Amino acid sequence: MTGRPHVVLVVLDTVRADTAGLGGPAGGPMPALHGFAGGGAVFTRAYSPSPWTLPSHASLFTGAHVWRHGCSELHRRLDGDLPTLAERLASAGYATGAVSANTWVGPDFGLDRGFERFVRAWRLVDRGGDLAGVRRAGREQGRTDLAEALRRAMGGGFAPATVNLAHYVLTRRRGRFGGARVARRAVGLAGDLAASGRPVFLFVNFLDAHLRYWPARRYRRAALGAGAGRARAVNQDPWAFIAGEAAMSDQDLEVLRGLYRAELAHLDDVMAGFLAGLERALGLGDTLVAVTSDHGEHLGEHGLMDHQYSLGEPLLRVPLALRGPGAPPAGVHPALVQTVDLAPALLEAAGLAAPDEPGLGRPLTSPPRDWALAEYLGPQPTMAAMDRRGDATPFRRYDRALRALVLADGRKVVRGSDGSLTLHDLTTDPGELHDLAPERPEEALDLDDRLTRLGGPDGDAVPPAGAVPAATGPDEPDAEVRRALESLGYLQ
Repeated sequence: MTGRPHVVLVVLDTVRADTAGLGGPAGGPMPALHGFAGGGAVFTRAYSPSPWTLPSHASLFTGAHVWRHGCSELHRRLDGDLPTLAERLASAGYATGAVSANTWVGPDFGLDRGFERFVRAWRLVDRGGDLAGVRRAGREQGRTDLAEALRRAMGGGFAPATVNLAHYVLTRRRGRFGGARVARRAVGLAGDLAASGRPVFLFVNFLDAHLRYWPARRYRRAALGAGAGRARAVNQDPWAFIAGEAAMSDQDLEVLRGLYRAELAHLDDVMAGFLAGLERALGLGDTLVAVTSDHGEHLGEHGLMDHQYSLGEPLLRVPLALRGPGAPPAGVHPALVQTVDLAPALLEAAGLAAPDEPGLGRPLTSPPRDWALAEYLGPQPTMAAMDRRGDATPFRRYDRALRALVLADGRKVVRGSDGSLTLHDLTTDPGELHDLAPERPEEALDLDDRLTRLGGPDGDAVPPAGAVPAATGPDEPDAEVRRALESLGYLQ
């Protein structure tokens, strides 16, 4: 033991709280994780501040709401002067490292700040042949993109780039995201960092639950039984489903949900091996492990798949469990929390004071929250991307920004920049099937006014109707990064 606990933050990308089942009865698809979390603190009403990867990870790393850190659908890079969790821990003497299977979570989008070592596990070979920075490097040296690419190829980087391209075509595009390999790399990195004699902060992103769902055959058979034979024919193109181009029956959707559960069962086996590896590398008795997700997933609810265009419960509710030195008291905690509260909790466990400023979370040991805030500042994919796909007309209704306020008493209001306003009571309508706003307009407007007062120096962070700008950033992703994102179904 180094005096301060090791800290490990694990994101199980795209895992819904209800399917993971932490804090509930045994028997779900993730028994190993269920057993591990059962010895720690489990938060059953944890909300993400965003429904997709980039802004939600920026919130995890900074402890800030989207309006505060500024990384969103409209600006796809974490900039600004907010210190990240890794930077804070590094300055306190921690050895910091990250292993990420998700292309959004990495150097190209500013999410590597504070990490001494950052392993881009979406690449089979994370060295040489790095064409993701060609445009930026070329501009810095006054060279064209082509000249920079040729310079790197002549320097010996061509072979790794070819290997990574083959890896994309043969595995990631087919829905294999290498969880076991990510776990091995993460355990190896943990051991390397621990060899320095310093306490370790390790971040790991596992992507296995992301579309396309296609785990090994044994998981498909266990989850689907007689329905396993239908799995290959079931549509997994979310945009075709949302546009109405690929009709899916109730039976089709049940098969899709079974495939998702099969991915979680596979991920659970990966986590069992990963936790065993952490015991060897760091010692779990000396390590605070936090497990959560960046967002959930639509599995046909409200005519949606994937995790865009909505602030519905399937996207915002995420699993959250902490176990080890400095964790909150063990047991099931039903109070409302947000994942912006996780960074302050980890800092507190490491003996560091969490900043108390507007737009930042607070430690999980704080008094219960009255509200949770979620923001989606523009459609992702954009309408321009949908036009390039073919025809954006079926998606025009989603060309809006959204903000949601969830209260501790179960009421939820969602306001759109298109003038929409919905009110649900999640205690009686967890599926958000009955909009109460037409029946209780004064209550809806009162909560909308409360939502307006949250966030930003001017209060209302939602652009006016029709004013959702195109997504921008200091530099758009290069070809290699775009290809990796497209393997996840993202259209840029």
